[in-house]
Amino acid sequence: MKTTSRKTKSGTVRYLHLAHNTWDAAAGRSVPKLLYGFGREDQLDTDAVRRLVGSLSKLLDPAAAPCFRRTPRTECAQAHRDGGGSTQRR
Repeated sequence: MKTTSRKTKSGTVRYLHLAHNTWDAAAGRSVPKLLYGFGREDQLDTDAVRRLVGSLSKLLDPAAAPCFRRTPRTECAQAHRDGGGSTQRR
């Protein structure tokens, strides 16, 4: 995730982007390539983000997929430490 900020009269507005770093040989450094713009952080549709992550997770091996649905973070981390993989409910 990449964030950009813009100052307005009422304060600072942050925008969220899905980004991937690519190597720019001419500049000699990595440059973020924006893959998707989520819009303003204060207007983020978290349910839409959950659906997007769920759809993308279907492309992964279930053991490699992140657990995020209604699973406490500590339970998820414990499952991965124990080699149990994802504890997602499908």
